[in-house]
Amino acid sequence: MGEDTYTRLEAGDMFLYRPGDTHHMRALSERWRYCWVTFDHPGAERWIGELEVDDLKRGAGPCPEEEFRGMLEDLSAFSPEGERRAAVRAYRILLDAATPVRSEAPTEVSDRAKRMMEEEFMDPAFDVNGMAERLNVHRSTLFRHFTAAYHHKPSLYLLNLRLHRGLHLLQNTEIPIQEVALACGFSDASYFARSVRKATGKSPSGLRRHGTKNARRDPAGRNALCFPFP
Repeated sequence: MGEDTYTRLEAGDMFLYRPGDTHHMRALSERWRYCWVTFDHPGAERWIGELEVDDLKRGAGPCPEEEFRGMLEDLSAFSPEGERRAAVRAYRILLDAATPVRSEAPTEVSDRAKRMMEEEFMDPAFDVNGMAERLNVHRSTLFRHFTAAYHHKPSLYLLNLRLHRGLHLLQNTEIPIQEVALACGFSDASYFARSVRKATGKSPSGLRRHGTKNARRDPAGRNALCFPFP
């Protein structure tokens, strides 16, 4: 960004800082707050891009304040368990930020597809091809309607739903990883493990066992998401 370039952020917006970006902020009202989270493991640049959260600014809905407060409490414990839980919260915030934000008014096709995915994503047999058949539309038609309304491919939205639940189960249960994979809609544990590693940079067992060693680093020069809220 140029030296004199500014971007106005409203409540519900998210801003992505990339390495090397300047971080100057100026309040335009008396009451203005924001939350940020930093992702600085070696694969962060790649998987943020693959989750399609690479716009500098995008609508992200209400700021997940409770997740940020919970992350602060987890890190204040100064324990490996606290760091692990904070890491999972950070990844969950990123997945929430990657969730499609409505742009054009949804059509009947996109609206039914979204509801169908949210109701059935835990079924490993459920996929986009089968959904298109049930909606009686061609896969390309489904893709066009869904991306126009939500700015994401339906396959990515389905994957994010499954990953979100998988991270929740890894954080809050001791269910064996193979059972977690099936419970959140993955066809097998290997595919689940590859997806988790691609999204977070860690294996499912690594998330449970170690958390992250870098959770308390300063955000300067890192990948960071900023959520302003009123």
